[in-house]
Amino acid sequence: MKHYFVALMLLFVLVSAAGAQDSLNVSTVGLLEHEWDSAKVVRVIDSNYAYLATGATGLRIVDVSDPAAPVEIGSISYDDPHEVYDVAISGDYAYLAVGNHGLRAIDVSDPADPIEVGSYPTPSAALGVCVQGDFVYVAVRWDGLFVIDKSDPANLFEVGSCDTPGDANNVSVAGGFAYLSAFNEGMRVIDISDPTDPFEAGFFDTPGSTRNIAVDGDFVYLADASTGLYKVDVSDPFTPVEVSFWDSPSWAFYAASQGVYGYVADGLSGIHIIDFTIPTLPTEVGFYDTPGSAKGIVVNDGLAYVADNEYFGIYECSDAVGLSPLIDVTLSTDGPIVVPAGETFNFSVELVSHFPVLTLVDIMAEAILPNGNIFTPLWLIPDVHMGPNSVIVAENIVQSVPSFASPGLYGFRFIVGTYPINKWAWDQFGFEITATPATVSFDEGWTAYGCEEAFGVAAEEANSPAALPVEYSISSAYPNPFNPSTAISVNLPDAAELSVVVYNVTGQKVAELANGQFNAGNHNLTFDASGMASGLYFVRATVPDQMDQVQKVMLVR
Repeated sequence: MKHYFVALMLLFVLVSAAGAQDSLNVSTVGLLEHEWDSAKVVRVIDSNYAYLATGATGLRIVDVSDPAAPVEIGSISYDDPHEVYDVAISGDYAYLAVGNHGLRAIDVSDPADPIEVGSYPTPSAALGVCVQGDFVYVAVRWDGLFVIDKSDPANLFEVGSCDTPGDANNVSVAGGFAYLSAFNEGMRVIDISDPTDPFEAGFFDTPGSTRNIAVDGDFVYLADASTGLYKVDVSDPFTPVEVSFWDSPSWAFYAASQGVYGYVADGLSGIHIIDFTIPTLPTEVGFYDTPGSAKGIVVNDGLAYVADNEYFGIYECSDAVGLSPLIDVTLSTDGPIVVPAGETFNFSVELVSHFPVLTLVDIMAEAILPNGNIFTPLWLIPDVHMGPNSVIVAENIVQSVPSFASPGLYGFRFIVGTYPINKWAWDQFGFEITATPATVSFDEGWTAYGCEEAFGVAAEEANSPAALPVEYSISSAYPNPFNPSTAISVNLPDAAELSVVVYNVTGQKVAELANGQFNAGNHNLTFDASGMASGLYFVRATVPDQMDQVQKVMLVR
């Protein structure tokens, strides 16, 4: 069965001399024009209602159940100089950041008649707001992050705060961390695992002014007003690392994400969709020059909802994220594979490249074990050259099966990407390993032969020992936060006795992911928390005399 992380080719578009192009792979579905002050932020709930923060004209609620005909149905506003800068939705309540007038709780159970039920006065202007669980997280301009208990929306109260440098203007929350936009002081990462005692864990600075952050698993997409859109790895929140950057043409106000795609509301240049599949080659695959000034964007089921000053627009983006993959991978065998441990089987592979430029890729394989865990990589061929429209065919590759492999049903996956981070495209098939015969004729572990000439490498480069980890470690769980399961990779440079155990916050053991002898390599384990309570869990991986590491994961229902 073939799989892709869908990625798009670089598109060359001819623009006529008569005028500039105003769209690419994005089209208008519906548009609402209104005499709003400035639509800044939009939230969409269940594809039925959009909630817009519109500055001095307050909160506006729009029925979007028919995307082609959005209709404003309700609003709540305040006398000047009250300005609504941001909105977050939780159940029947909207929480508004209302500048110098703090945090406001609004009952929106009847969207046509929103009613204020509670408030909290922040020490300086409340500019950003986000909700997770029982708490509202507020970006307070001169005072950093405030954590507000919302268990009773009519009685909001502070439980914790963290002062940060810069001008706090927006906040996003995922798992046990809050990501605070601090304008000229970049992104501040706040540990909120204990909401009563939040503290700064790390930061990422940008050359401009950070306006908004969208969190997607181990990555954040960061809109930096005067420069553009950054993709940052936060798998280690204490040390965020830049992965990629796209220079936007105008003023990057707001970011959204969907898998490998980053979206940016870029002021007067409208909205842009960037494919970050290859970090060194971020590619614009869609844009639309909106009628106003794009300041907020959310993405849901192929539609982009855009806060556009006096306009609110709904745009179809599926054409931008549904084109051809960068590379096709096709595996073939002579039929069902049943092989004794210690023997070999054959397969063939065809790679068809759609890369726009000459690109170096890594070729690798992994085995899906009978228990569902993944052993990766079986082998690695680094730095294979793939150019535009190039085709590589490797026939009758010989794949060995180690004598120590247990009988059972396995999966074989052939992957193209950049080891160990990116898997751009792959194909796979199943095979069965039977018991080890009395005499083993061929035992060289998980190695492969016969592909060197096709991939343009020397024999010694195939099955490269560089594929093995260089140190004992546990990689970041993904996704995190998760529901109900998450994957965790343990890296072993040598064969070792491995134990991986999960504990809850009381120290009670709730799951055992590994306990026994494991071969050298990367081992992917799955923590299935079905039936467990939401909250923080601790994954502890130990190898006697080599490793004792703990990682926090957050189950969010």
